[in-house]
Amino acid sequence: MENKIKDLKESPLYNLSLVNKELFHSNFIAWFGKTYPKLFIVLIEELLGGKKWLDGDKFDIRREFNHFDISVFEGENLKLVIENKVKSIPTQNQLDEYKNKIKNENVQLILLTMNEQLHESTSAQDNENIGWKIVNYRKLSKGLKLIKDKIDNDYHKGLLTDYCTYISNLELVIEDYTKNEKYFDEEKYTTLKELGIHDVCGKREMQDIYNKLVKRLNGEGIATNNSDVLVKWAYTNAEPLIEVKFTNKDDNIFIQIQGYQYRHAVEFFDNKIGDKIEKKEKGFYPSEAGIEYLTDTYPYFFGEDAIKNYPDLENDLENDTKDFGMRKKQGY
Repeated sequence: MENKIKDLKESPLYNLSLVNKELFHSNFIAWFGKTYPKLFIVLIEELLGGKKWLDGDKFDIRREFNHFDISVFEGENLKLVIENKVKSIPTQNQLDEYKNKIKNENVQLILLTMNEQLHESTSAQDNENIGWKIVNYRKLSKGLKLIKDKIDNDYHKGLLTDYCTYISNLELVIEDYTKNEKYFDEEKYTTLKELGIHDVCGKREMQDIYNKLVKRLNGEGIATNNSDVLVKWAYTNAEPLIEVKFTNKDDNIFIQIQGYQYRHAVEFFDNKIGDKIEKKEKGFYPSEAGIEYLTDTYPYFFGEDAIKNYPDLENDLENDTKDFGMRKKQGY
């Protein structure tokens, strides 16, 4: 893995791509298609699993047509759309929106991504019927390697060699970091930031934790992502975040991890302002009756033992542990 990281740092194309990864990859693929159209046809057939996608051998590649990353036309007929998601992980709704822009059902749709799962899907198999062919960059690398020796231009062949090695190594580094299952590792995070993929790995981490959490809850007989239990993850403020919301009678219970911070909260509703809730200068807060309600109803969150055992960052650092928590003082 150290050698792969070293190769990435020494790759000219990789360093050029750091400015804007998605733009770089889309431009590189479009350049290859325009420069070597016959090999581009072979490449796309390989990515589509051998499926013929073009009637002839002449086509036109357009960038940002209808806001698609790459569109390929045969005459006036749209034949292929490639959406490039290097850092972001799309949702099913996003892909459906893209697809709804296309009236012709015979258009081939490729989602080029560093991740084989959609946002909040628990396995790659969940994505079999989404209407898009999911292609990771390692598969793109293998496809290009099969045809690059047919290129006579030594300079172009060298570019493709560098590109194939770069995208393959990048995906291997990301996968290795994710499979390590040592989440929020500061030492590795520094390396990933140097490579410009800390956010990609952060999203992979959250996807992985999401998968495990949903599987565990389902195994306990708790159905997730319905009106009573909602699990979601995101990447906000340059930090990964995961949240579980439980609905208990009229209350909403939240458990949240963002970066190194663990948080929990109860959102409760009171029709009589001044009973459980009182209005203060900056908003509404629990009254004494409200605090009593919280400590009695949710002792595992707000009881005396829970507050006493709440993780303390200062002690965590002294003991060289990585328990979550930023402060011992409990908030409501």
